[in-house]
Amino acid sequence: SSEQLQEITTLRNAIKPSDISSLIYTSGTTGTPKGAMLSHGNFVENVKVCLQQIPVIDETETFLSFLPLSHVFERTATYHVCCAQGCKIAFAQSLELLAKNMGEVRPTVMNCVPRLLEKIHDKAIKSGTAEGGFKAKIFLWALETGQAYRREKEAGKSPGIVLSAKKAIAEKLVFSKIKEKTGGRLKFMISGGAALPKNVGEFFGNLGIKILEGFGLTETSPVMSVTEYHRQVYGTVGRVIPGIEIGIQNVETKEMISIQTHETFNENFECAEGEIIVRGHCVMQGYFNKPAETAEAIDRNDWFHTGDIGRFYKGNLQITDRLKNMIVNAYGKNVYPTPVENVYLKSLKIDQVFLIGDKREYLTAFIVPNKENLQEAFKLSESFFEKPEVFIEEKEIADWITQDINKLSGELAKFERIKNFKIKRNPFSMEEGEITPTMKPKRKVIEKKYVESINQMYSVSVDAD
Repeated sequence: SSEQLQEITTLRNAIKPSDISSLIYTSGTTGTPKGAMLSHGNFVENVKVCLQQIPVIDETETFLSFLPLSHVFERTATYHVCCAQGCKIAFAQSLELLAKNMGEVRPTVMNCVPRLLEKIHDKAIKSGTAEGGFKAKIFLWALETGQAYRREKEAGKSPGIVLSAKKAIAEKLVFSKIKEKTGGRLKFMISGGAALPKNVGEFFGNLGIKILEGFGLTETSPVMSVTEYHRQVYGTVGRVIPGIEIGIQNVETKEMISIQTHETFNENFECAEGEIIVRGHCVMQGYFNKPAETAEAIDRNDWFHTGDIGRFYKGNLQITDRLKNMIVNAYGKNVYPTPVENVYLKSLKIDQVFLIGDKREYLTAFIVPNKENLQEAFKLSESFFEKPEVFIEEKEIADWITQDINKLSGELAKFERIKNFKIKRNPFSMEEGEITPTMKPKRKVIEKKYVESINQMYSVSVDAD
């Protein structure tokens, strides 16, 4: 009725953009969760500028959602974006049934976290090369062809007739089979919540599946930067969104290394590493009932300090790791765990790596093996994973993992190499409070919980370089 419409209009007009829309508690990989006060303006502006930066999302899209809507990335990048554009959202039944749901829903866009993309990558590589022989050769040839084709396109060149013909064959024999598993309609995926390893992004690019990376925090509503649809720089999290400033600040001296905006973008720009700070419409109002913590996070010049280390590379933002995650070894060498862990995650035998070594002489790690590959290699039944012992002690399994650890260590500086490790029987879990909703490890929780096992790894003598 007209009265009800009048009432709705009155209520709508009473809401100001600066009013709080939502309190989202940060999952916090360290410390106590804090309630980020996000306004209607925070969310609306964030969606508006993201759609400007990725102008290819329209009302014909079907999104498949599987991340929790209590997490700001899924809420903004799926729920709010779909509300703004009038797209369809299908909700996955569970993480276990996600692959089945992809086939049923046939999404055109999906938001995901790097862990999922790493798993798809590992599965595809494994099934493509498992049988060996001619089939594996074709698979590897197709990937090489896809890579050559992608590089030509990204360099702004036109792939020749021969390369285009090879790419068409690779598409028919290999890529189409992988794409079929996603439902066959996927235009692109948006990856957020953590930095995506460069090799994984390139793998999807070689298949012709676009992965757009975004970066932000709960406190920044969340998007601060996102890959442009037409310009991929693997290993980066895209261009600064319109309407905000991103600064890189020297961690020790607090001197500003660089400030970039959407308008100052220059595809050749690079700068030194520092803490990423941000100012503008995306920054929260503060932490709910926590004035001291708010003052610590947002300085007097309105810069929000993200606690992330990064730099600008080819005009895009590039993330190294969380400042709090930094390991300083006994010799004063700084090691950021995420880039090191990502090197070891290239192994198909390994699912999770948790690096340890703060104030220690060398690095050690907890390693979670890939369950399927471990079961296959050692003919293990389900009961093996139900044993009460947290760690796997069998020497032949340790030797099997060691082969890949030694091989991949060659890609790292000596002080970044794992010198000892323990194999965890089952993955770190959300139920146990060991990882966040976007599958990042809670370092303090894990280190405290397994302190005895960590000390054991340092009680044996190893060559510490």
